[in-house]
Amino acid sequence: MCPWKSRRTCVVGMSRGMHSCPLRPALLLLLYAIATCAAETGTIQGRVVDRETGKRIPGVVVAIDGVGVVAATDTQGFYRMSSVPAGPRRLFASCFGYRDLVQVGALVIAGQTLLVDFALAITSAPT
Repeated sequence: MCPWKSRRTCVVGMSRGMHSCPLRPALLLLLYAIATCAAETGTIQGRVVDRETGKRIPGVVVAIDGVGVVAATDTQGFYRMSSVPAGPRRLFASCFGYRDLVQVGALVIAGQTLLVDFALAITSAPT
């Protein structure tokens, strides 16, 4: 029952009166806002391998500059980041024993999945 009107005149669903409840526009606006926000993000996924051997590297941290979205590769070297804001992104991959790598110009498109792979080089031993 709507708190503003009697049951007979307030209808949120289908009924004889077909009068609008004040809650209906607010509900529709909320649903639209949720759908719009969800549509303005995309997904980035990929794999990280050793540049020399091609072997997949587990435990690599992949991060997006300025967005606060971070993922780590699984045991097979794969990562996935959801809810990434659409637009051009700069990604970083970092792992102990390897040189950090930056991917510039990754364009995230709303509602789509972008594939970004990394091939990391082993860090040179200090001389």
